[in-house]
This record gives sequence, structure tokens and C-alpha cells, in this order.
Amino acid sequence: MHVGGALVVGIGGTASTDRVRALVCTRIGGRAVAVTGGTNDETVRIWDLVSRQATVLSFPDQVDGVLAVTPNRALVVGCGNDVVVLEHNQDW
Repeated sequence: MHVGGALVVGIGGTASTDRVRALVCTRIGGRAVAVTGGTNDETVRIWDLVSRQATVLSFPDQVDGVLAVTPNRALVVGCGNDVVVLEHNQDW
């Protein structure tokens, strides 16, 4: 589906209902992924670019941006007044 000229890849209710203001593309566990955030719904989505499925991570406050994915696959996220570092696990 296209919205405003952009391809929406969300499947089964995983698409954001707000504008995405942050995007990081990388490889995690050998998989090409896009990490999106910066929405008002307090989530970050890790999109598998082959399967087009997303893992949704919830945060206690608005996500202001996905700052980085480190070489050891930690995810750095701006959330409210904090910077959160999440270590990679098997679920994402």
C-alpha cells in the first residue's frame, strides 16, 4: 500500500499510526533490518526487510529517535529525557 508516496510495509497491524521521524538500516544476526522510531506511540519497530515483519518494542515515554545500532547490535534510543541502550537478544 502507498500512503503519501511512501510504501507502507506494515503487516498485520504492525505499521505505525504516526509519522516515523527516525530510521536506521543495518544487519542484525545476518538479517537486513530497518529500525524505525521517533513516533508518538512510544514504540520502536525492528523490521526484517525480507519477511516484512516487525518486532515492536514498547517504551514508557515518547521515543524521540533511534540514535544508533552499535557493532555489537545494541540499540540506542532517545526516550523522553533519557538515552536507553538495549542489548541484542534472540527476540530481535
